[in-house]
Amino acid sequence: MLGLLVEIGTPAQSSKPPGKSPGWKTGTKRNKRTRYPVVKKGKSTGKKAKNKKT
Repeated sequence: MLGLLVEIGTPAQSSKPPGKSPGWKTGTKRNKRTRYPVVKKGKSTGKKAKNKKT
């Protein structure tokens, strides 16, 4: 069985060589993300709000 495997080879591809990933190219301008103001909830004037006070 081993002789047959050696003769036909393996279906797996060979591994890629290690190296540095490209990342951001030199000179590319990067923008900071836009900041939005915090939205705060207003005070409720419903029945539940009135019942809590008494």
